[in-house]
Amino acid sequence: MAVAFAEAGEWKTATQLLDDWQSETASTNPKLLFAAADEGFSSSVIDYTVNLAARLKFDILALNFFQPGFGKTGLQNYSEKFSGKRFARSKEMQALLREKSRELGIHCEQALMKDDMRTTIRKVHKLVRRIELVIIQRNQNGDPYLNLGIPVYLVSPKKG
Repeated sequence: MAVAFAEAGEWKTATQLLDDWQSETASTNPKLLFAAADEGFSSSVIDYTVNLAARLKFDILALNFFQPGFGKTGLQNYSEKFSGKRFARSKEMQALLREKSRELGIHCEQALMKDDMRTTIRKVHKLVRRIELVIIQRNQNGDPYLNLGIPVYLVSPKKG
């Protein structure tokens, strides 16, 4: 838009647009993508992630995945993941993440996803600007291999 205004001779408007754009992008913190699948976030990994984000001055984008086909098969078993204790625990951990982020002045956005974690993380990495680091809470035996061109860390929750 600034180029169009400059070509039309509206230098003040073009300069103002560039200044606005520059201040908008400068105020956007880098992002830490925090992901967990099926079991949801654990309080120990939430503590680790929030403290790391605070030290690095990163915003947090937290994605909690309920993946089809994990553990059991069939639609009935898949729908069970969204009911009862698992869903209540997921909501509780999301509230804990929101609270701890707020305490440290960290901007945190969260989403609950019904999709394959690896595929979605790749898509989000392409779409969301300034993701600089990925932390994946390791809840499964298999490692979600991701080659994103940025650091990807697998963190295991504390037992007990």
